Amino acid sequence: MAATSTFTAILIADAGLRLPIWVGILGGLLAGALIGLINGSLVAYVRMQPMIATLAMMMVCAGTALVIANGKTISLRSIQGWESIAMGQVIPGVPNGVTILILLAIIAGVVMNKTAIGRYSLAIGSNKEATRISGVNTRRWEVLAYVICGVFTGISGILMSSRLAAAQPTLGQGYEMYAIAAAVIGGTSLRGGRASIFGAVIGAVTIQTIFNGLTVMGVQDQWQKVVLGVVVLIAVFVDIMRRGGKEE
Repeated sequence: MAATSTFTAILIADAGLRLPIWVGILGGLLAGALIGLINGSLVAYVRMQPMIATLAMMMVCAGTALVIANGKTISLRSIQGWESIAMGQVIPGVPNGVTILILLAIIAGVVMNKTAIGRYSLAIGSNKEATRISGVNTRRWEVLAYVICGVFTGISGILMSSRLAAAQPTLGQGYEMYAIAAAVIGGTSLRGGRASIFGAVIGAVTIQTIFNGLTVMGVQDQWQKVVLGVVVLIAVFVDIMRRGGKEE
């Protein structure tokens, strides 16, 4: 998120290249796709462990964002129409960010359940070797899955920079745990083979509701992080129980 939003800002900000907004958006999406391509290639072709590969790339992207932005927040308030991308209302009473979330969730749901990439992703997650033996080019589909995830990350970076009217090189720190928690709460198995787009959205809403409630109650931020960790542990425990308590 930090890398894609910062790259987008450099393209369109007054302190950057001052290109049209659509060029910045396209650049942010391409940056996300490139990051996904690198991640997918490391996992599929170099055969790195996925968690290690993606965490390492996360650090690379975070550092790259700081370098590009020179460690400073890039203001986008002077870019006409930028804030309306996330905060405007095409549908009266509904922020564009929510509308985009719904549309992307529908698209992702169709891709997951009705297309080859969705079916193969679940099959690879369930048993990669068996899927390969059955004749599926697992490497190609793995890379494509990571590219799609990268594009979605690019969209999130653009929306967050629109919402904040600025690109922050430290944006998204710690969000990986929110993403994991939302997915697991929504029924996605960390062992692979089972996932739900609708469930992930519900998981994200659940987490945000919990944190909003804790904030209203005056719970300090550090304790909110403790709660997040406990929620993740409980969700993983429930996933283990669903599988009959069998874990390697």
